[in-house]
Amino acid sequence: MEISNEKKIKVIDWTKEVRKIPKNIEPVLEFFGSNKHQQSISYKLITNEIESLTYYISRNSPKRTGFDLCRRGALNRKIGRLQDAKTDLLKSIEIEPKLSSAYWNIHFLFLLEGRINEALNTLEQCTECAIMSNSLHNFTTICSTTDNNKNNCSDLKNVNMKSYQFYQNLLHSKAFIYSLLNDTKMEIEMWTQLINCNPTFELAYDKRANLYQKLKMFDYANDDFMKILCLNPKSSNARFQHGLYTFYSDNWKTAIYDFQEVLSNNPSHFKARYYLARCLLKLSKYSIALAELTACLYFQPNYYKALYTRGCLLTKVCPLQSLRDLSMCICVGNKKYQTMAFVQRGLVFYQSRKYTMAIHDFQSALKNGYFQLPDVYRLLGLAYIQLNLSTRAIQTYTEGIKCQTIPDVKLLLCRAEAYYYSNEYGKAIADAQRVIHLSPHVKEYYLLLGNYFYKLLNTQLVQRCVQHYSSLAEIQNQKQVKQLALAYYYLNKYKEAELILLADTKHQFELDHMLLLGLILHKQQRTMNSIQLLVNGLKKFSSKKLSEKAPLYDHLGQYYMKIGNYFSAIDAFTDFIQIDSECPHVYLNRAQSACQLMNSQFQVKSKNSPNNLLIHFDDDNVLNDISRALVLINSSKSPIPQITFSGPIKYVDLVDQCLLTRIMYFGMNQRYTKAILNCNEAVHRRPEWTRIWIYSGVFKYILKTYDFSEADFNMAIEKDQRSSLAYYSRGLCRQLCNKWNEAINIAQDL
Repeated sequence: MEISNEKKIKVIDWTKEVRKIPKNIEPVLEFFGSNKHQQSISYKLITNEIESLTYYISRNSPKRTGFDLCRRGALNRKIGRLQDAKTDLLKSIEIEPKLSSAYWNIHFLFLLEGRINEALNTLEQCTECAIMSNSLHNFTTICSTTDNNKNNCSDLKNVNMKSYQFYQNLLHSKAFIYSLLNDTKMEIEMWTQLINCNPTFELAYDKRANLYQKLKMFDYANDDFMKILCLNPKSSNARFQHGLYTFYSDNWKTAIYDFQEVLSNNPSHFKARYYLARCLLKLSKYSIALAELTACLYFQPNYYKALYTRGCLLTKVCPLQSLRDLSMCICVGNKKYQTMAFVQRGLVFYQSRKYTMAIHDFQSALKNGYFQLPDVYRLLGLAYIQLNLSTRAIQTYTEGIKCQTIPDVKLLLCRAEAYYYSNEYGKAIADAQRVIHLSPHVKEYYLLLGNYFYKLLNTQLVQRCVQHYSSLAEIQNQKQVKQLALAYYYLNKYKEAELILLADTKHQFELDHMLLLGLILHKQQRTMNSIQLLVNGLKKFSSKKLSEKAPLYDHLGQYYMKIGNYFSAIDAFTDFIQIDSECPHVYLNRAQSACQLMNSQFQVKSKNSPNNLLIHFDDDNVLNDISRALVLINSSKSPIPQITFSGPIKYVDLVDQCLLTRIMYFGMNQRYTKAILNCNEAVHRRPEWTRIWIYSGVFKYILKTYDFSEADFNMAIEKDQRSSLAYYSRGLCRQLCNKWNEAINIAQDL
């Protein structure tokens, strides 16, 4: 060991300490910094390697010297000899301008010096040199021919992997530099390129997602977090961020699942517990939410968001604990939560009749700049009124009104009441008039103004206020009548609903009320009364717009179908179509009415049966109506209405009803092949529809294809084993096929 007399620094001669140096130093350098013993060994090996490189540099050619200088500069950088490293790397670049490793190492030195732009430019030069060297290497590799092709392929693969990893390191370093420059878009671009190079790079997705969140591009951020979960389903951060996304999207159940998954892997994740409690509060599970908030505060007692939320939750159940939580939130929270806690604590004090303390908290919230200023001014004024300080309350309301471009209605009402109790009726009337000007549709405001005029003994103005109140009350009562009738209707109390609507329709005629009354009469098995009501309604609408008659024709046609008057039903649906030709269910109802007429013509063969069916409604129009209904259904963006059932098939929509009507039409016209084709289309849509399988089997039975018919009946029985009609029909098929034993077994089962 030697001591330099000039600088008095110890200079260690490592050649005496370390005698054997490994040929490959890279594996040793991987442990650099792990512990003190390994650090000392690495330091010795690096300095020894530097001395060896210094010896070779003095003897080698200038071209080789460039590589050795780059190597020595990189080693000097690792042991902290930054100035020597910079000198070697700059000389290396002068000798070998296209040496990418020299640019790569020197950009670290520029970063340490704070020369960020120069570091970025150096990386760009490094990228260009790396691309040129790789393309040259590929070109020479393709052109050269050797006997040992397998060794060449493996060497080429190793070289390509190293260059591939080097390119990823370049992109990673560029992303870091752009983060220092606060260039978020370019940083996102770098992470995107890294992801394109390595689609399984989890860190790149995480970094890019955080940048998307910074730019408030939450959908893109959520996509990246979902990709992280695909790569690593146990990633707590990605699962938590996805839970936050679903939480702010009001998808409470999915958010609860995500937060519970986070807690299953990390029970001490207090933020996940907090947001889990928020979701549970949205679902009105207050006791479970309270338990989660308490657990959150157990793991992080100073988490102000949980303190504020629990304080609000316990306001009425446990006011004392609520005050403790809110006071703690005021001490440790940020400015936003401090002001919110001041307001909430002021409310607790106000409810406890501690008005002086409530006033102090409301004033503190105003000093902090609470974002809902009118509410705080109103609460502060009410606290002053409770202390009989009306003048202070009026001043507070006036300050709150001046803060708003458009005055808050509640503040104006409070100030009007304060003026009223101070016997300043003129000012109270002025504020009440401003309130009516801002909200002319609220009837109670007119009564309030009338009360103020009454104090001034102004009878004429009082009467006008009462008239306005009566007119608004009449309009609102009309809405209330319908709501009350609907409530009785859904409770199956049809008589009460009928009495309410009858009393209302005596004084005025409302289309909605008439349609609802007709439906209620039909529910009471008084369909003829419903028809008479709607016919009278059509007479009253004779001079009004045709569009208002359309719902009457629709309901009237359906009631005619219920009583079996299909001629009148067709006429009603035709009148509706002339007014509105874009409703698919009306075309379907008209086609079904025509099919019912055809069915009655086939069943009744007497002379009194209607023979003018073809004149009244052409049979071909049935197919046209069904086709038109299907076209309108396919072109409509609104959901198709459904009819629900309790059997094997749960619902039937308009498309299914159209297919069923067409099957009935072809069956009645003995066009069995067409009927079978429509049955095939129906079961393709709804394989569980037992009725269609039976229809298909019957049509094939009529065509004497008994084997196919039996197969359809087998499918019907498979879908619904309680269908006696399917068993009976299959027995007939087996009887005609001389399968007597099987037919007898079916008969015994029935």
